[in-house]
Amino acid sequence: PYRTSLGPDVMSIDVAVSEDGDQVTITADVSDYAMTELSGKKQLSTAVQTIRSVKAYLGSHPYDASPSQPLLMKPSGGSFNSHTESVSLSIDTSSIDGRHTICLVASDTDGYDGTVGCEYIDIPVTADATLTPKEQGGTITDDEPTTEDTNSTNVAELTSNETDSTAVASTETIPGDIASRNNDVCPKISSEEVCNNVDSCRWRKNINKSKCVNLCQGRQNERKCLKHSMCQWDSNMSKCSRK
Repeated sequence: PYRTSLGPDVMSIDVAVSEDGDQVTITADVSDYAMTELSGKKQLSTAVQTIRSVKAYLGSHPYDASPSQPLLMKPSGGSFNSHTESVSLSIDTSSIDGRHTICLVASDTDGYDGTVGCEYIDIPVTADATLTPKEQGGTITDDEPTTEDTNSTNVAELTSNETDSTAVASTETIPGDIASRNNDVCPKISSEEVCNNVDSCRWRKNINKSKCVNLCQGRQNERKCLKHSMCQWDSNMSKCSRK
């Protein structure tokens, strides 16, 4: 632990997930100097080393017995030449989904590794193994509206009355068969809980704006379409749609 305090600190980590969830961009600020400028504390002599490298570990901690292969982050200026750097890394996440961790550790030119900083990455779920029966679409109970008494007016009323997402989530239900017939229903839902209760919709979290999206609509090729078992690829139309 005493050696760790001599290395660079991870000051911030930002995670941005692409619209289709196939790429994640990690940006971070690291410094071997910032934490030595503390009020009332004498400047430490170890605060002048240049950053040598910043490594990222996807899905593991660098102190794990068998950590994942480290990924080298790139400095914004093209090369490491300062005790404080901004770094970035783009990761192909087309083969994974769900929640993962990304852990960063920086080193200086004296060979000291600093403290580890970690952040969550939330990639849109596209595999049935991670879905609950309710999310996959269950049968309609007696308390739920049927196809005959639910129409586009109900959907409009739902979105217009979503001033309190908690209240809406507890009182409104959209049957899965309605959503499968109407591809426009997902973007109209502003509540995360309501969105995830519709079998063909999922709540997509993004660093800029979170929203409800259609699972199949917008998947532009067969590989992306078939990542989710609820979707099917139409080779003649070159289109992904709900089964």
